[in-house]
Amino acid sequence: VLLPIAYFAFFFLMNQKSYLGDRMPRGLTRFVWNVLMAVAASVAMLASLWSLYSKLQVLGLILFGCFVILCIAVHFFRKEEKAPNA
Repeated sequence: VLLPIAYFAFFFLMNQKSYLGDRMPRGLTRFVWNVLMAVAASVAMLASLWSLYSKLQVLGLILFGCFVILCIAVHFFRKEEKAPNA
């Protein structure tokens, strides 16, 4: 169930210049990597949802939805840390 989270995290990190700097893929290579990562993350997410639904039925999907909503809320409402003045 946690594999899609890791895939999406890698997908987003792979597109951050502040993280990868000059090693970030460019042009056609970047497009291919993004398509492959999107497909892999989507397949992993569908497999995860299928597993949750087969074990917990609708409750599993509700819990997954609550988890996604919680992640979005934390992302938008978290406090940014300020860098200390040197």
